[in-house]
Amino acid sequence: MVKATISVKEAEVATCPNYDERTAAIKKLAWLQGQARWMEETLGGIAIIISEDQNEVADFRKWDFDIIPHRTLMKHGFEMPDGKRVDVELAFKDPEHPFRVAIVCAMWLTGFDVECLSTLYVDKPMKAHTLMQAIARANRVYPGKDFGLIVDYNGILRSLREAMAQYALGYEGSGEEIVAPIEERVVALESGLVATEEHLRGLGFEPNRLIGGWTSGFYSTGYGIDRSQTEYSSTDGQIRTPCVAMEC
Repeated sequence: MVKATISVKEAEVATCPNYDERTAAIKKLAWLQGQARWMEETLGGIAIIISEDQNEVADFRKWDFDIIPHRTLMKHGFEMPDGKRVDVELAFKDPEHPFRVAIVCAMWLTGFDVECLSTLYVDKPMKAHTLMQAIARANRVYPGKDFGLIVDYNGILRSLREAMAQYALGYEGSGEEIVAPIEERVVALESGLVATEEHLRGLGFEPNRLIGGWTSGFYSTGYGIDRSQTEYSSTDGQIRTPCVAMEC
């Protein structure tokens, strides 16, 4: 999907006669290319992390699967360009390492903290303390991370509520929903974006100028609010802008 979009954007850059539109298309293309590189790195870094079993080679062979290279990786880690190896646990905890997707069964579901981990895909029945421990893997505090995302393929919400009532102090009978559907997060994001745009326009800055100004996941600094164009009328204006943006 990303590569197909890159092809479309490349054609747009080649044929666009308008300077501003072409500049925006070039920046969007650079962002897409960065996303494609990140995804290719990630696909090359997916690893299986499971406990070792005495008869696992024969057992996995029944399913036409060779566990040996995966077990070698689990034991010896990833080979670095300099020939050295890095342990799989250290690699997964490093946000710069391409090992970003771990397929696990029981290992790493409890007592294994990765602060930058943001998403947990669940396709395994779990209950009580085990479930509480598992979802906590994606709930650690990390810069730029507001919440952990649980993608549930197994219908664990009921079990999660029961576990919260049993283990979370003060949760039972509180009436509060600890798990928010992703749709609610999307609505909150859209509301935050509208509020931010309205605030910027109130300061005399047109937020549509920002469209197309993203490169490699971070915003290019060429479109900041210029003091020569916009002056804050109060100290509150200086504080309110980042606060509104943080709500997004």
